[in-house]
Amino acid sequence: MSDKDAGRINDSDDMEAVNELLKEFTENPFDPDKKTPADVMRIFFLKNVPIVPVISRRNVLIGIITRESITAEMSDIDRFSSCKIDRFVTKIAVKMGFDQILQYISKTKEFTVINIFGEIQGTWSRLELLAACENSVLGKNDPESEIISNREDQVMEWMIYLILEHIPRAIFAMNDKGKTIFYNSFFEDIILKNTESDEVNIPELEKNLTESSLNDYFFRDKEKKDMYFYNKAYDFHYEKVPMFSHGKPMGYLIFCLNEISESYTETELLSNSKMNLKEKIEAFERHLLVEEIQNKKMDMKSAARELCINEKNLLLKL
Repeated sequence: MSDKDAGRINDSDDMEAVNELLKEFTENPFDPDKKTPADVMRIFFLKNVPIVPVISRRNVLIGIITRESITAEMSDIDRFSSCKIDRFVTKIAVKMGFDQILQYISKTKEFTVINIFGEIQGTWSRLELLAACENSVLGKNDPESEIISNREDQVMEWMIYLILEHIPRAIFAMNDKGKTIFYNSFFEDIILKNTESDEVNIPELEKNLTESSLNDYFFRDKEKKDMYFYNKAYDFHYEKVPMFSHGKPMGYLIFCLNEISESYTETELLSNSKMNLKEKIEAFERHLLVEEIQNKKMDMKSAARELCINEKNLLLKL
């Protein structure tokens, strides 16, 4: 480390920032409400279920929380309120066999399932729950290794979150359903600046970055030939990068551009002699898709039928 760098690190403000980045990962930044044991207890009353199965990211049954077990744990208020959510959930979630589980499922057809961090992961039917219990009894899964794996994955997610948050560029992530996954403070600043609001309106944001994005101007940089767009609703240029997991599309990242060079507009792209065949085909295909979707007033089924492709392929292309 150079003397210059050492001097910079010794600055009190910088040291405070470094300590903030290196602090122990003790909470989930994706959950502004910071899940607590009380949130798990609330599920029993809101969903009116006798048990809550706890599952891993791979849908492996880790254990079952009963209304009786969580009520008993609540008797010690201090311990209940101070316990970390993952420790609390894994402590009271127990394995159950067929004989034990049958008494809970006779009057309930569907069960809300959570992960070890108290986050709802969806629902299981009685058959799914029984099958998971059978696998657990037969030793087809190892709950302990699943718990360790889940904690490691969560820490990795938190680290990625911190990295994305501190990259000096506005970033937004959306899943394949068009729902918001993440955006950093730089992106939030852009949205608030252009909406003159005190907080980000998520439904409006998602609409402006999905449906309205079909009207966004389409560019290709003359020098680098990078493809990017201009969003009229929020007045920013951006690149859209698809995200994949095991070969399947999971959504996309939007990277806002700080500056742009001279560019071709979409119309110019279609008649640009300097573009290769693939680039011309891409530009023309987007032009046809957007035009047809707008003609059908965002009716994807009708647009797909008119374009002679199925709706799934149309959505994937978009």
